[in-house]
Amino acid sequence: MKKKLVMKIPNISCEHCVARIEDALTEITGVAKVKGNVKKQQITAVLSDSSVENDVKEKLSEIGYPVEE
Repeated sequence: MKKKLVMKIPNISCEHCVARIEDALTEITGVAKVKGNVKKQQITAVLSDSSVENDVKEKLSEIGYPVEE
């Protein structure tokens, strides 16, 4: 079952940020799709395996884009 994960990321300031996040997250097994929005400072990830949700958040922190909780 797929899970849609919408995350607020205040550090997103440009399309380069979005591209970096999309590249990093699509490397995680279980992440089916990633879409970013600069204006909303938001990333939407579709997970084919919901158990990778923490991996996604950890990866975002690692690359300098922590999720606003």
